[in-house]
Amino acid sequence: MAITDYDTLAAAIKVWAARSDATFSNQIETFISLTEDRLNNGQGDPGDSLYCPALNAPEMEVSATLNFVNGTADVPSDISTMRLLRVPDDDDGISYMTPKQWAERDAMPESATKPYYYTIEGGTIKVTPSYTGELICLYYKKFAGVRADNPSNAILTAYPNLYLSGCLFEAFSFMQDADLAAGHWARHKSQVSGINGSIASVRFGGGPLRIRQRQPIP
Repeated sequence: MAITDYDTLAAAIKVWAARSDATFSNQIETFISLTEDRLNNGQGDPGDSLYCPALNAPEMEVSATLNFVNGTADVPSDISTMRLLRVPDDDDGISYMTPKQWAERDAMPESATKPYYYTIEGGTIKVTPSYTGELICLYYKKFAGVRADNPSNAILTAYPNLYLSGCLFEAFSFMQDADLAAGHWARHKSQVSGINGSIASVRFGGGPLRIRQRQPIP
Protein backbone atom coordinates (compact mmCIF):
# COMPACT_ATOMS: atom_id res chain seq x y z
CA MET A 1 0.00 0.00 0.00
CA ALA A 2 1.49 3.32 -1.08
CA ILE A 3 1.37 6.04 1.57
CA THR A 4 0.36 9.31 -0.04
CA ASP A 5 -1.95 11.08 2.43
CA TYR A 6 -3.59 10.93 5.85
CA ASP A 7 -6.00 8.11 4.96
CA THR A 8 -3.35 5.82 3.48
CA LEU A 9 -0.99 6.55 6.40
CA ALA A 10 -3.74 5.73 8.90
CA ALA A 11 -4.56 2.53 7.02
CA ALA A 12 -0.88 1.45 7.00
CA ILE A 13 -0.58 2.07 10.76
CA LYS A 14 -3.60 -0.16 11.37
CA VAL A 15 -2.20 -2.93 9.15
CA TRP A 16 1.23 -2.91 10.82
CA ALA A 17 -0.29 -2.77 14.31
CA ALA A 18 -2.95 -5.35 13.40
CA ARG A 19 -5.55 -3.18 15.10
CA SER A 20 -8.50 -1.27 13.70
CA ASP A 21 -10.80 -0.92 16.71
CA ALA A 22 -12.21 2.48 17.61
CA THR A 23 -10.01 2.92 20.70
CA PHE A 24 -6.87 2.50 18.60
CA SER A 25 -8.15 4.37 15.54
CA ASN A 26 -9.04 7.39 17.64
CA GLN A 27 -5.38 7.72 18.66
CA ILE A 28 -3.93 7.89 15.13
CA GLU A 29 -3.96 11.69 14.92
CA THR A 30 -2.10 11.72 18.24
CA PHE A 31 0.50 9.27 16.88
CA ILE A 32 1.00 11.55 13.88
CA SER A 33 1.15 14.71 15.99
CA LEU A 34 3.79 13.24 18.34
CA THR A 35 5.88 12.13 15.35
CA GLU A 36 5.66 15.58 13.74
CA ASP A 37 6.58 17.32 16.99
CA ARG A 38 9.72 15.18 17.20
CA LEU A 39 10.64 15.83 13.56
CA ASN A 40 10.17 19.57 13.95
CA ASN A 41 11.88 20.00 17.31
CA GLY A 42 14.08 16.98 17.92
CA GLN A 43 13.88 15.00 21.14
CA GLY A 44 16.10 14.64 24.20
CA ASP A 45 19.86 15.01 24.55
CA PRO A 46 22.47 12.97 22.62
CA GLY A 47 23.04 10.71 25.63
CA ASP A 48 19.37 9.79 25.99
CA SER A 49 18.13 6.46 24.67
CA LEU A 50 15.20 8.32 23.05
CA TYR A 51 17.33 11.06 21.56
CA CYS A 52 16.50 12.05 18.00
CA PRO A 53 17.73 15.15 16.15
CA ALA A 54 15.28 17.47 14.43
CA LEU A 55 14.70 16.68 10.77
CA ASN A 56 16.67 18.96 8.44
CA ALA A 57 15.27 18.03 5.04
CA PRO A 58 15.68 20.17 1.90
CA GLU A 59 11.89 20.53 1.73
CA MET A 60 12.11 22.53 4.98
CA GLU A 61 14.79 25.03 3.91
CA VAL A 62 13.85 28.72 3.91
CA SER A 63 15.71 31.95 3.22
CA ALA A 64 14.32 35.07 4.89
CA THR A 65 15.40 38.69 5.23
CA LEU A 66 15.32 39.88 8.84
CA ASN A 67 15.29 43.56 9.77
CA PHE A 68 17.59 44.26 12.71
CA VAL A 69 17.21 47.37 14.86
CA ASN A 70 19.99 48.16 17.34
CA GLY A 71 21.33 44.63 17.05
CA THR A 72 18.12 42.65 17.58
CA ALA A 73 15.38 41.00 15.51
CA ASP A 74 12.58 38.53 16.16
CA VAL A 75 13.25 34.85 15.56
CA PRO A 76 11.09 33.61 12.62
CA SER A 77 7.92 32.10 14.07
CA ASP A 78 8.17 28.91 11.99
CA ILE A 79 11.85 28.14 12.65
CA SER A 80 12.96 24.61 13.53
CA THR A 81 16.76 24.82 13.17
CA MET A 82 19.00 27.77 12.32
CA ARG A 83 21.35 27.11 9.43
CA LEU A 84 23.10 30.42 8.70
CA LEU A 85 22.88 34.13 9.48
CA ARG A 86 24.83 36.48 7.24
CA VAL A 87 25.23 40.02 5.99
CA PRO A 88 23.80 40.30 2.43
CA ASP A 89 27.24 40.85 0.83
CA ASP A 90 29.11 38.28 2.97
CA ASP A 91 28.57 34.56 2.32
CA ASP A 92 30.78 33.40 5.22
CA GLY A 93 28.09 33.98 7.80
CA ILE A 94 27.99 35.24 11.37
CA SER A 95 29.36 32.92 14.07
CA TYR A 96 27.10 31.61 16.81
CA MET A 97 27.91 32.12 20.50
CA THR A 98 26.12 30.99 23.63
CA PRO A 99 24.26 33.84 25.39
CA LYS A 100 27.01 34.04 28.03
CA GLN A 101 29.83 34.13 25.47
CA TRP A 102 27.90 36.66 23.40
CA ALA A 103 27.35 38.97 26.38
CA GLU A 104 31.08 38.93 27.16
CA ARG A 105 31.94 39.70 23.53
CA ASP A 106 29.28 42.43 23.31
CA ALA A 107 30.79 44.15 26.35
CA MET A 108 34.16 44.54 24.61
CA PRO A 109 35.04 47.75 22.73
CA GLU A 110 34.30 47.29 19.04
CA SER A 111 34.71 49.57 16.03
CA ALA A 112 33.53 47.18 13.29
CA THR A 113 30.43 48.19 11.34
CA LYS A 114 29.22 44.67 10.56
CA PRO A 115 28.14 41.98 13.04
CA TYR A 116 30.38 38.95 13.55
CA TYR A 117 28.61 37.03 16.32
CA TYR A 118 25.03 36.20 17.16
CA THR A 119 23.06 34.44 19.85
CA ILE A 120 19.41 33.58 20.45
CA GLU A 121 17.61 34.35 23.69
CA GLY A 122 13.92 33.53 23.91
CA GLY A 123 12.34 34.81 20.73
CA THR A 124 15.12 37.28 19.90
CA ILE A 125 18.25 37.07 17.75
CA LYS A 126 21.03 39.35 18.96
CA VAL A 127 24.13 40.32 16.98
CA THR A 128 27.35 42.05 17.95
CA PRO A 129 28.68 44.54 17.05
CA SER A 130 25.26 46.17 17.13
CA TYR A 131 23.71 46.48 13.69
CA THR A 132 20.68 48.14 12.13
CA GLY A 133 19.72 46.85 8.70
CA GLU A 134 18.90 43.64 6.84
CA LEU A 135 20.50 40.25 7.48
CA ILE A 136 19.85 37.04 5.55
CA CYS A 137 18.65 34.13 7.67
CA LEU A 138 18.76 30.59 6.29
CA TYR A 139 16.85 28.08 8.40
CA TYR A 140 14.78 24.93 8.45
CA LYS A 141 11.11 25.69 8.99
CA LYS A 142 8.52 23.69 10.86
CA PHE A 143 6.13 21.97 8.47
CA ALA A 144 2.35 21.91 8.60
CA GLY A 145 0.89 18.81 10.22
CA VAL A 146 -0.98 16.06 8.41
CA ARG A 147 -4.59 15.75 9.51
CA ALA A 148 -7.90 14.60 8.07
CA ASP A 149 -8.54 18.20 6.97
CA ASN A 150 -4.94 18.68 5.75
CA PRO A 151 -4.24 15.26 4.24
CA SER A 152 -0.67 15.72 3.01
CA ASN A 153 2.45 17.86 3.09
CA ALA A 154 5.88 17.95 1.46
CA ILE A 155 7.49 15.75 4.13
CA LEU A 156 4.90 12.96 3.88
CA THR A 157 5.16 13.09 0.09
CA ALA A 158 8.96 12.87 0.13
CA TYR A 159 9.44 10.51 3.10
CA PRO A 160 6.30 8.42 3.70
CA ASN A 161 8.23 5.64 5.47
CA LEU A 162 9.67 8.17 7.91
CA TYR A 163 6.14 9.08 8.95
CA LEU A 164 5.19 5.41 9.20
CA SER A 165 8.12 4.36 11.40
CA GLY A 166 7.57 7.31 13.74
CA CYS A 167 3.86 6.58 14.05
CA LEU A 168 4.48 2.87 14.64
CA PHE A 169 6.83 3.71 17.50
CA GLU A 170 4.03 5.76 19.04
CA ALA A 171 1.42 3.08 18.29
CA PHE A 172 3.36 0.23 19.91
CA SER A 173 4.26 2.48 22.84
CA PHE A 174 0.53 3.09 23.23
CA MET A 175 -0.06 -0.67 23.18
CA GLN A 176 2.77 -1.13 25.71
CA ASP A 177 4.76 -3.44 23.45
CA ALA A 178 8.27 -2.28 24.32
CA ASP A 179 10.13 -4.65 21.97
CA LEU A 180 8.24 -3.68 18.83
CA ALA A 181 8.29 0.00 19.83
CA ALA A 182 12.09 -0.17 20.20
CA GLY A 183 12.48 -1.72 16.76
CA HIS A 184 10.43 0.96 15.04
CA TRP A 185 12.21 3.65 17.07
CA ALA A 186 15.62 2.44 15.86
CA ARG A 187 14.38 2.50 12.26
CA HIS A 188 12.86 5.96 12.66
CA LYS A 189 15.96 7.47 14.21
CA SER A 190 18.14 5.90 11.51
CA GLN A 191 15.92 7.38 8.80
CA VAL A 192 16.16 10.88 10.31
CA SER A 193 19.94 10.60 10.52
CA GLY A 194 20.10 9.34 6.95
CA ILE A 195 18.06 12.24 5.57
CA ASN A 196 20.06 14.80 7.57
CA GLY A 197 23.33 13.20 6.48
CA SER A 198 22.26 13.11 2.84
CA ILE A 199 21.55 16.84 2.66
CA ALA A 200 24.84 17.58 4.47
CA SER A 201 26.70 15.40 1.97
CA VAL A 202 25.13 17.22 -0.97
CA ARG A 203 25.92 20.61 0.55
CA PHE A 204 29.52 19.87 1.50
CA GLY A 205 30.41 17.40 -1.24
CA GLY A 206 30.99 14.53 1.16
CA GLY A 207 34.30 15.97 2.32
CA PRO A 208 35.33 16.72 5.89
CA LEU A 209 33.93 19.91 7.35
CA ARG A 210 36.41 22.57 8.35
CA ILE A 211 35.40 25.15 10.93
CA ARG A 212 37.00 28.55 10.47
CA GLN A 213 36.79 30.94 13.40
CA ARG A 214 35.65 34.40 12.42
CA GLN A 215 37.72 37.21 13.89
CA PRO A 216 36.34 40.71 14.50
CA ILE A 217 37.78 43.55 12.47
CA PRO A 218 39.74 45.80 14.86
